This record gives sequence, C-alpha cells and structure tokens, in this order.
Amino acid sequence: MWKAGWMQEAFAHCLDLRWVCGSRLDAPQGQVGSRPVWEGNQFEDDAHKQLEVLRCAKELGADYVEVDLKIASDFTKKEKSRWSTGCKVITSCFVGNVTSKEDLSQVIACMQSTGADILKIVTNANDITELEKTFHLLSHCQMPLIAYSVGERGLISQLLGPKFGSVLLYGSLDGYAVPGLPSLGSLRQAYGVDFMDNDTKVFGLISKPVGHSKGPILHNPTFRHVGFNGIYVPMFVDDLKEFFRVYSSPDFAGFSVGIPYKEAVVNFCDEVDPLAETSNPGFASAQQCLSMESKGKTG
Repeated sequence: MWKAGWMQEAFAHCLDLRWVCGSRLDAPQGQVGSRPVWEGNQFEDDAHKQLEVLRCAKELGADYVEVDLKIASDFTKKEKSRWSTGCKVITSCFVGNVTSKEDLSQVIACMQSTGADILKIVTNANDITELEKTFHLLSHCQMPLIAYSVGERGLISQLLGPKFGSVLLYGSLDGYAVPGLPSLGSLRQAYGVDFMDNDTKVFGLISKPVGHSKGPILHNPTFRHVGFNGIYVPMFVDDLKEFFRVYSSPDFAGFSVGIPYKEAVVNFCDEVDPLAETSNPGFASAQQCLSMESKGKTG
C-alpha cells in the first residue's frame, strides 16, 4: 500500500548516518540513497563509497535503500542475499529524454534484471504531455514502480503518482528542500495525497507559468471537507491543442484557465455555457473554467 510521509536523504561525506537513521526515521517510511548529481548531490562518489553508505544505512534500520542502475546488479548480488526481509532495495535510473513508451519499457526490463524489490525511473519532462507515458507505465508495470518527471513541467507526475499506481511518493523534509521536489508538508496539507486513489478526479490550472497559483491550498481542502474524491494541481502547459488531445480521458475532469490562455482556450470549447455568455458578454475575450463532459469541453 502506498503511504505518504516517508523521507529521502542525500549523503555527502560529512553526514552522520546514525543521526539520520536513528533520530529521524520517525516518518512512516524511511529511505536512504546516495543521491545522484541530477537530484542535487554535489559529490560524485565512486561505487565503493555508495555501497558503503547503503550497507551502513541498512544496518541502521532504513526501510529502503536506493541503488543507481549502474551499480545495482553488483549491489544486489553481494548484499541482498545477506539481508532480512525488512529492508527493500530500490533500483533507480534517470532517463534524460523520453521518446516512446517502448523505450521506457526497455529500461524497466533492464532494471528488473537487477533483482530489486522496487523499480524507480525518473525522466526529464520537456512538455507536460510527455507525462502521459509515465502514467501509462505506472498503470501497466507488473512490478512495484516509482515513476515521475523532474522540472516544473513534470510536477503533476510527482503529485499524481498514487492515482496511477506509484508505490511510493517523494517529498522533501521541511528545512531540507530538494530543487523541483514538493515538500512533505505541501503533499499532505495542500494536496492531500494520503486520500488519493485510482478513482480520484484530476482538476488543475492550465497556465504558463504556474508557480504563483494558490489554487491547491484553496480547492483541495474544500474537496476533502465535502468528501469529494478530487485533486487540484498546477499544470504548466506549452501547447493547448496537444494538451487537450493527450489529457482527454475522464480522469481529467476540469480546468481553470490562466494567463496566457484565457482567450485562446475558447477555440477548444465544444460548447459555451449560457451563464458564461450572460455574465461576460465579451466571453470570447476570456474564459475562466473548462468542464470535461461526455459531450465535450464546456467553457
């Protein structure tokens, strides 16, 4: 079962693993990994140093240890057979550019051959529409999988993982921010990810940029208060036409529209609600909301 509230820590040469594993694994799940450079680590440790760190973390009680694909096979062969069942191994891999679902599946097959308990694949999102491949992978993978994209365009993959089957979700600790990663506080309070499941309806702000949006802290607590299974997320959109083509499933139920798309979005509406025309005679100049219905998009 997926749980929010676990932590990841990066280890450089100066960090005391006993303090991290002993004093700070008070969250439901604790993970230790030698964080790669693309996740913000400033040290390029050699494989031997990484193995030492992970071995020590396991002995000190970590629930999970994360191993980069480059050293995962050696690690599992040398270490995993000696372990009790309490600590699970996550094999992780960063993919710079995703070209197809087939490419991702090949990476997954390579990771699976390492003998890990859980697989983790991280991609670099150049466009929010690329995340559909990540969601598809999560929904169809036969092994426990963590998958998300980094960058502002990849944010919804970090928030919606539990809906599509991600076994764990990453959140940084307050005071220990990781660039591009939501904090545990925001995941729980602003987004309410503890309550998310496969049936959760997705709403969001279509805008560029989206970092200014206060929508999540307004809408998500309201959803929970009235018992509605939904989540509101910021969506950094570059191409409206492609966005609506890719995210046309009933899972994506409605959108608020921000700058610079308030005018352009009218061209993608199948119907304009009479109330919108009445309240805004010049409705063609701006639309605030879209509802995704069986008959099409209503503005």
